[in-house]
Amino acid sequence: MQIKTFSLQNNTFQLAMLTDGTSSFAIFNYVKMDITMDKFTQSGFNAGKGRGYTTALNDRELTHVLDNYGSDSKGMYIFRIDREQIQPGGCSNDTRGSVLSIYPTYAGMLGGKMLDISGPCMHSNARLTQVKCRFGGKDDLVTYGYKVNFMKARCSVPRMPIRGWITVEMSINNITYSHSTKILIVHPGRVSKDERIHLPYMGKGEGWNETHTTQLTLHWNSSLFTDYRNANINISLMGYKENNNGITWSNLKSIGTIRASAEQFTFQTNSINCIGPVCDEYEIGVVMAELQDQKKATFYRFLISNVITLGFFVNNAMVINLGDNWPSQKCKTWYDQDRQDMSWLNSLESCPCTLVQALSDIGRFQTDFGCYLYDNRTSKCRYHKGSVHCVRSVQPSKTGSGNQCCYDAGGNLRYSSDSFQGSTPDRSHVWGAYPFDRVDLVPDMSHWVKDVVTFYQCCLWTDDRDCDYYMDQRSTRDCQGYNPPTPAMVFGQGHFETFDGMYQRMCGPGDFLLMNTTLPDGSVVTVQGRFYENVFPEIVGEGGNTSVILTNVGIRVVRGSTTETVEIRLKLPTADRSKRYLDVLVNQQYHFFDNKQSFWQDFTSFSVVNTDETGMESNFTVILQNGLAIQIAECDRVLCVLVVAPSSLQGKVQGLLGNFNGNATDDLLNVNYTVTAQIDNNSLDDLTLYHLFKYPWATQKMDSVLPIYIAPSNDPSICSVEQPPRTPLQECKDNKPCMFDYIATGNREIAMQSKSMSMRIYELRRFLTPVRNCGLLNVPKSIKSNTNYSLGQTVTIESCRQGQLQGDTMTYRCSATGDTTQTWSPLVNAKCSATVEKADTALIVGIIIAVVGFIAIVIVIGVLIRRFRRTKE
Repeated sequence: MQIKTFSLQNNTFQLAMLTDGTSSFAIFNYVKMDITMDKFTQSGFNAGKGRGYTTALNDRELTHVLDNYGSDSKGMYIFRIDREQIQPGGCSNDTRGSVLSIYPTYAGMLGGKMLDISGPCMHSNARLTQVKCRFGGKDDLVTYGYKVNFMKARCSVPRMPIRGWITVEMSINNITYSHSTKILIVHPGRVSKDERIHLPYMGKGEGWNETHTTQLTLHWNSSLFTDYRNANINISLMGYKENNNGITWSNLKSIGTIRASAEQFTFQTNSINCIGPVCDEYEIGVVMAELQDQKKATFYRFLISNVITLGFFVNNAMVINLGDNWPSQKCKTWYDQDRQDMSWLNSLESCPCTLVQALSDIGRFQTDFGCYLYDNRTSKCRYHKGSVHCVRSVQPSKTGSGNQCCYDAGGNLRYSSDSFQGSTPDRSHVWGAYPFDRVDLVPDMSHWVKDVVTFYQCCLWTDDRDCDYYMDQRSTRDCQGYNPPTPAMVFGQGHFETFDGMYQRMCGPGDFLLMNTTLPDGSVVTVQGRFYENVFPEIVGEGGNTSVILTNVGIRVVRGSTTETVEIRLKLPTADRSKRYLDVLVNQQYHFFDNKQSFWQDFTSFSVVNTDETGMESNFTVILQNGLAIQIAECDRVLCVLVVAPSSLQGKVQGLLGNFNGNATDDLLNVNYTVTAQIDNNSLDDLTLYHLFKYPWATQKMDSVLPIYIAPSNDPSICSVEQPPRTPLQECKDNKPCMFDYIATGNREIAMQSKSMSMRIYELRRFLTPVRNCGLLNVPKSIKSNTNYSLGQTVTIESCRQGQLQGDTMTYRCSATGDTTQTWSPLVNAKCSATVEKADTALIVGIIIAVVGFIAIVIVIGVLIRRFRRTKE
């Protein structure tokens, strides 16, 4: 008898998954593949919850899986899986174009960072591989890199005049750029100080922003450059200028060459004196240290310092040409030129009248971290001593200008007319203006050329003798034209308060329209929210869910043929919440804000800012055009939403947050805001109110901003469920959201969080109430007893900075002249009789614009505003 034996075929493979909480990867290792593949054989990823399936390797690819590369090893395939689209590793021979993979995904605007890049395959049999990287689609922003292996190359980021998300393309051996991706280019001020050249102040005569120096020192972190101890760096002084010919960078002087491992270099400044016309052309620049061999680089090919003035470099030449008081002469020359056109001041946002308004108006103003209320450094507010906090306007004006508003410890707006440390607007916005790569619009650099170096020349280098020239040209933009925004909020167990102050509660799950509006530029903004039953088991009541919470917020902006979306999701208890509480998706792609350099990300229609101070990515602000802002925070396992709308949108809003017409009584309108019958909010049960007011704002599937549409029910059971019997929480007192949340969940923390949020919306409305103020007591160059110009306040002119004090009356009171009007009493006739010298062609004419101020207790108010950002009581 003959027994046949059969050899069984089998496949041997392995799956490994790795994550650091931000990036997640799947690794497929294939060792043996004996089984014949057919069309039904494949490997891939199922996103779950109806979000689709993505094929990793199809039957054809699996047939040759042992011979191909999905990484730097045959048979190993790596996929990045933390984003909506699966990103394969390895390289591609597809010449029609594909996606590059780069690391890191952000870099400073002034360049130098090395990028690891993979995409096109660089075959090992090629005798010479030339790698070229292009940034922003511009042929003048090209760097030449090198091949690491057949699947990876490295390029450095060039110095550039733009910021934001731009394209990165790679070309191999001068073949067409076929592979691309995007990189976030960040403002120079957002680059970590640990990743810059440090220029320490070593004492008088040894400071980089002085004019008379003997020697200067610079420090750097060698590990950013290289691991090679013998690798050399070249240190240079780079100059920057703007004129009618455009923007120009120039290597002004070689400072020296030294080993990167030295980490410090000191030189005598008389060894690099300026010679020739460049001495008058270049007033600002940076120090650059560049590695001689980029193949030895670890993280940077070159490092850049902060922007500096070049007074130390040009001083000797300026003394010869203009004399010892050359900063004064430069100041007066600038004054004559700058005053030829001051129309840009008229297009600026007016300063908020009070510090609390400045902190609350998150759509139009954001913190200037050079003068930050919660900064404990002694060096803070260097250019605005005596201030406790400054803000800058978010959006540049049509001319590319920006406003800066600073406040004293009483919450009063500080004026450049009253102090050389007052609020000074910027001819060039410090954050730049689109399209950026133009004169006056370059982030940071244009601001230094137009606004900062002249402050040194007129004020810091002349001991303030000529500072009035600067303050006349940078006079404070008053708050007379300031109109505070209006807040609305969603919080807790489905609670919301409309723009006009109507309180309501959502009781049904599903996707609803929170608000829809059209901005002045024609952009249509849609904000949708997803209400869902409590997803965290520990806050579900004993009898099950009897309330709903907000879990997702989607924002869509449509302008012409362009559509952009941002979605912010509450991370569920089944997800890893150890590093962040919220997920952010822009145009269905995950974006991460886990370091200071990527905290602020600009897109075409909006900016998304990580405004969390806890490090948990639990608070984001979406800033749109025209001052509209939406802040979304994780508030103890639920989403809280604060919408701040400018007055220009009054009467142009629809949705659950009301119609924003100043009348709370008509926020509850019947069926699609077409029936004007008033509804008594207190006489109807939850289900009836849901039918009449909430359900009509249910999102339709075809108009949904959020993926995986959840249709609201016409008859949700939760709206009519009986709440569990529970003894009321005494701490709630008569606060309705607090009382309901405690009864529904039995959780004291949840209830008190809702009480805190309802108090915050009340406080915000109070903070953003227009204030009465007499404006600047306009006595130029005077010294006053105080600078509080609020209604009922008294101010005395005590003396003059220049000249003699003249006039019949020195004490004035801000007095009411009507229900909404006020003025200084008696009529102001005090003056300082100084005759100021001419600045070449004319007397100094101060451009003083009346302002409105308001006293506030800064620390108490600051903490109240800050609480929403921290989302903890």
